[in-house]
Amino acid sequence: VADGPPAGKVGIFIGGKIRYVDRPGYVPPTFEPVKKPRTAKPTKPPAPKFDPKHLVAARELRDRYLENVNDGCWVLSSGGKYEVGRAIGADGISNTSDSAEGLAAPRKRLPAA
Repeated sequence: VADGPPAGKVGIFIGGKIRYVDRPGYVPPTFEPVKKPRTAKPTKPPAPKFDPKHLVAARELRDRYLENVNDGCWVLSSGGKYEVGRAIGADGISNTSDSAEGLAAPRKRLPAA
């Protein structure tokens, strides 16, 4: 529901239809744009400084750990979600390796018909 013609317009009838045309002598009000005051961005605290001796020691421990894991001295406890190295035999039953004990139980099959 319209309350009337838009500001600065006047409605007239032309050919059975209402047309809105500019109102003669109408000067639209000028609005000055409202400027928002700039807010200062919060400053980040400076990054903490680490002692170079501690960084060197941490990297050395990481390298020693990875050497032991890569050499096979230490075995990681997680077996992972999938056994990607599992081979499937000709009969369709998976052959589990000895190194993957208890990770995958043999599948139960229905008796042959």
